[in-house]
Amino acid sequence: MYGIEGRSWIALGDPVGPPKVARELAWKYWELVQQHGGQPIFYEVGTTMLHVYLDMGMTLFKLGEEASVLLAEFSLEGKKRSDLRYIHRRLEKEGCSFEVLPASLIPDLLPELNRVPVLCSWNGPPFRYGKQAFFPTLEPNRLSRLQAWRTFL
Repeated sequence: MYGIEGRSWIALGDPVGPPKVARELAWKYWELVQQHGGQPIFYEVGTTMLHVYLDMGMTLFKLGEEASVLLAEFSLEGKKRSDLRYIHRRLEKEGCSFEVLPASLIPDLLPELNRVPVLCSWNGPPFRYGKQAFFPTLEPNRLSRLQAWRTFL
C-alpha cells in the first residue's frame, strides 16, 4: 500500500512475500518511483529489509516510538496519571468524547472524515489510508459532530 504526496511516494511497511520476492518488489517499486521522478519512502518498516533500502542509497532514520498498553490493566488512578486524569475530566465537562471504531464502519464515514483534520504529529496533509480504525473526537457541546480523527497503524 502506498500514497503519493508531491514527489514523495510513501509505501506503508515492507513488501510482503518470501525474502527474494520482497526484495524484487522493493526494487520494482524503487524503479517505478524513479521513472516518475519521485522520491521513494518506506514507512514503518522492520529490520529484515534494511540492507535492501541501504543498497538503494536510501537514508534510514527513526520516527517516534511504539508502545503497547494492556487496556485491562490501564487506569487513570495514581500520581503518575494525574495529568491525564485532569485532561480527561476537563474534556468530559466540555462534552467531548472519543470512540475506537471498527474498520468496517469507515467506508460510510469517509465523506465526513475527509472534511476534518487528522490528528498526528505530521504537519503535512493526512495520509488517506489506515489499517485499523479512527479516533473520532467530538466537538464540545455538539455531540455527534466529528472534529478530528486518528488512525492506528
